[in-house]
Amino acid sequence: MSDVIHTGYETRPPSPQTIVDIFAGAWKSALPGLTSGDAEMFEDVRPAWFASAIPDGLNLKTVLDLGPFEAYQTRQLEKLGALSIDSVEGNRINFLKCLCLKEVYGLKARFKHGDLLGALREATAYDVVWASGVLYHMQDPVAFLEEACRVGTHLYIWTHYFDQNLISPDQLRHFIPDHDRNHAHETGNIRLYARSYMIPDYSNLPLYWEGAPEDLTYWMGLDDIRRVLEHKGFDLVRFETAQMDPPGLPCLQLVASRRL
Repeated sequence: MSDVIHTGYETRPPSPQTIVDIFAGAWKSALPGLTSGDAEMFEDVRPAWFASAIPDGLNLKTVLDLGPFEAYQTRQLEKLGALSIDSVEGNRINFLKCLCLKEVYGLKARFKHGDLLGALREATAYDVVWASGVLYHMQDPVAFLEEACRVGTHLYIWTHYFDQNLISPDQLRHFIPDHDRNHAHETGNIRLYARSYMIPDYSNLPLYWEGAPEDLTYWMGLDDIRRVLEHKGFDLVRFETAQMDPPGLPCLQLVASRRL
């Protein structure tokens, strides 16, 4: 991992900027009112898109927020009225960044450090399970979806999915068919597509690493994602697909609610 954080003392008076500068040069997000990264992630519209699709939006909802990265969606969920947020981050550096932003922005969310699927398996019930940008990092995405369905009344999922006709040749080189898995599901076989982050190609992983802890992760097809949710008693309330910019990786976002 990049050697960016150093032992030392701050010589300036205390401020939000001195906190953020602990990770100077390692932020991806443009933090509002501060010098940091350049990605306008704190303007993310996905939380509002989700809130408009469920009764009473996020008002007074309990939320399990999985994989907050740099807390930009966590902040939006809180602004939109969530009653409480338990936010679980598996990446150590990202977890520490979230703690910094909790102090900088006065977030009420409770940040926890640990495995995301493990957190789901230990959880009981939340009004909302928020899973943005995590499903395609999973070793067992089917189990992740099924646990999310057990825990949440409403689900938000943003993820990449496998479609050979939509993935660019440059991105297809990351997929290793010899390592694909077949998941024997109650509704029929589900193919899990092995994708490599090509971690050995990195000299150092960046401090804003957005990948998973393992080099290989397993992607699902679009129809299989919907099939698992529907089998677990969830109706798709809102659903849309898109291409990343630049094109090359298809993605989807959906809102699903437990069937009454």
